[in-house]
Amino acid sequence: MGKTALVLGGGAPTYTLMTGALLAFDEAGITFDVVSMAGGGGVVGLSYLAPKTGTRQEAMRGSVHYGVSDPIYNLFPMNFKMFTKGGPKAAMFRQALAMMPGYDKVMGLAHKGPAQAFVSDYLQFLWSAVMPGNVSLFSDGFCAPSQFIEQMVDFDALHRVKEDIYLNAYCLTDKKMAIFKKHEIDLAHFQASLSYPFFYSPFEIDGKYYIEGA
Repeated sequence: MGKTALVLGGGAPTYTLMTGALLAFDEAGITFDVVSMAGGGGVVGLSYLAPKTGTRQEAMRGSVHYGVSDPIYNLFPMNFKMFTKGGPKAAMFRQALAMMPGYDKVMGLAHKGPAQAFVSDYLQFLWSAVMPGNVSLFSDGFCAPSQFIEQMVDFDALHRVKEDIYLNAYCLTDKKMAIFKKHEIDLAHFQASLSYPFFYSPFEIDGKYYIEGA
């Protein structure tokens, strides 16, 4: 008997389209034997296969909260919650924010309703605006390697799921596609697979450099 495969391609703009489709599949009892992912599809697939909290269906429903509130996005069409500034100063700024009293409450407002989500996103917009960056004419990318996936995916649980999992990236060093298997996939391999040129610098793993494969 043949296997059922799920292929999730790159493209962050289709994020909620893919999560909505996966939610419908799961509600219908449709399962997959193999899951292959690239780029933004890795965000969808990994958060579906091994959600950090809750069930797979809850994770897919919650995907809408990773976007930016419409009144803000209409004026500033960029997801500053996902694409953050790079450099050591920006990293220190984010660490300081995370220790600030009330930070978790602000971040949790997105789940309370549209008005609360607007307040949360507006505060995050202000934080992003004043966050120091290190972009220059010599920069390979203008964003820090993606960290948000740690809030969405349990990588230890990922290694125990029954599905066969593949995540790809393009290896600049070897000049060929690299395919990461289930037992290999961790934060670093995800960051390598999502290193879209110009947004992110090529990501190094064991002396080799990777960009998004898609």
